[in-house]
Formats: sequence, structure tokens, C-alpha cells
Amino acid sequence: MAADELPPQRKTLTGQATSDVVRVGLERQVSGDLYHSILIMPWRAFFGMLAAAYVGINTVFALLYMLGGDGALQNARPGNFADAFYFSVHTMATIGYGTIAPNTTYTNVIVAIEAFVGLVSTAVATGLVFAKFARPSANVLFSNVATLQTRDGVPHLVIRAANKRNARIVDAQFKMMLQHDTVTAEGDRIRKFHEVKLLNGTSPLLFLSWTLLHRIDADSPFKGHTAESLRAVNAELLVTVMGLDEVFVQTIHARHSYIVSDLRWGEQFVDMLDRPPGGPMRVDYTRFHQTQPQTVPPPVL
Repeated sequence: MAADELPPQRKTLTGQATSDVVRVGLERQVSGDLYHSILIMPWRAFFGMLAAAYVGINTVFALLYMLGGDGALQNARPGNFADAFYFSVHTMATIGYGTIAPNTTYTNVIVAIEAFVGLVSTAVATGLVFAKFARPSANVLFSNVATLQTRDGVPHLVIRAANKRNARIVDAQFKMMLQHDTVTAEGDRIRKFHEVKLLNGTSPLLFLSWTLLHRIDADSPFKGHTAESLRAVNAELLVTVMGLDEVFVQTIHARHSYIVSDLRWGEQFVDMLDRPPGGPMRVDYTRFHQTQPQTVPPPVL
């Protein structure tokens, strides 16, 4: 199949907590993974879930109060769902305005049950909100593209990374992996992974920016490849970083991936540093993703 006939390449690793892969055939363990699912869901979905649970619980108790009959709630309008619902809200939140009050033993039992449910649900919601806020996260910026350029006469793969926070990541460890499709001698199509060795995979303090370098020599998985050959095997470059955040004092990690269309052959990144005479060094992050053609011919891998 020609390169222009190949289907559009999709990334298996995205910037979200989940990957761009559809998984089928796995038994869903809702109870076991519920806490994990809540922690990784977006804040909008999280508060939407809490609001839906809050309305749902109060609706259930409002219906229970209405089952007690017209005299179950003192000063409530007979058969009025709104009065029963707002009485449930007052009971769960322990507001106690006093306009409507339980009037029978049945209603008092329901009030006691709701007070307990409200106490437990408040504690659970508070714990979940705190867990989401306290969850350490990285804010590492990776360049949108990776360049294949010549350095000291040798082809190199170059990627930029930076810490977007005004803090330092101590002992940042970068790793890179190339994955691609291959066919075994038996005719089985599998996904193969190769370690991409970095010349500078460790940054003692990741604060401003860091340039990742991979020397494409005889041992490199990129050796002998072209853009067309990499695209034909659906190649994808995975980059991860792990380090200690000095503010959280906890280990954080980040990741990014590059497909063949993200590779820039014969280009180099634009210099980000300005060094004015007698002044402080200035880092211009508006140039972080910018590249420019090299003055030498594109490298041949």
C-alpha cells in the first residue's frame, strides 16, 4: 500500500487521563474502580455527578415523606411534592427553618434515616473534593513537533520540554520509546517497542526548559528509516517524564507522543534565550514550538 493510501494515523497516547484506544471484552468493575474513575473525571463532570446525586437523594426522601400521607409533615400543603422536597433539603443540610416539621412517628423515622444519609454523603463528598484538589499533577510542556536534524555531522532527534509552573521538578527522568507495527516470521502482526536512548535523559532541576537529544547511530531504532517507512509501520514516539515536585514533595509524571506527521526533517528549534548585556537572561516561550530550516542538507538516517 502506498504512503498516500494509508489511513490517517491516530495517537495511542493523548493528553487526557485515558488513551485514544477503544477497549472491549473487559469486565467492568464499577465498585472497585469507582474511586479511580471519580479522581480522573473532569471537574465539570464531577460536580455534575454530585449535583445529580444530591437532587436524586432528596427526590427519593421527598417521595418517602409523601407516602406518609397528608398529615405526615406539619404545615405542608397536602400532596405537594415541592414542600416535601424542600423539607428534605432542609433536613439533609440541617438548616431547620421550622416552617415545616415532622408530625408522625413514620416521618420522624424517615428524618432520622435522612440525617444519617446526609452525614455520610457530606463526609464522602468532602473527601472526594479534597482528594481531587490534593492529587499531585504535573504541568510539563512538550514541543508540538520533534525535529530530525544534523548535529556535529550526525543525525539527531530533538524534542523540547519545559516546566510550565514557577517551581522546580527535582531529578526529572525522561524516557523515550518508539513503537511500530511489525510482522513476525510466522506471519503474526504485533506491536513492537524499542527504547530510544537519550544523551541527556536526566535533568537535576527542570525549571526553565530542557532539550532532549537522541543520537541516531547504528543502534538507534530510527536508523535507515524515512518518513515514508515510518508511516508505513504506523510508528509512534512516546515520551514520559517523572520527578519530584518541590511544592507537593511528591512524585509527578507527564507524557506526550509524536506520530510521523509531527516529525520535522531538516529543521531545528528557534532559540528561546535572549541574553541582553548586563541584564537577566530572558526565556521567550512564544518560540517554544517554532522551528526553522537548517542551513545544511536534511539528515539521512
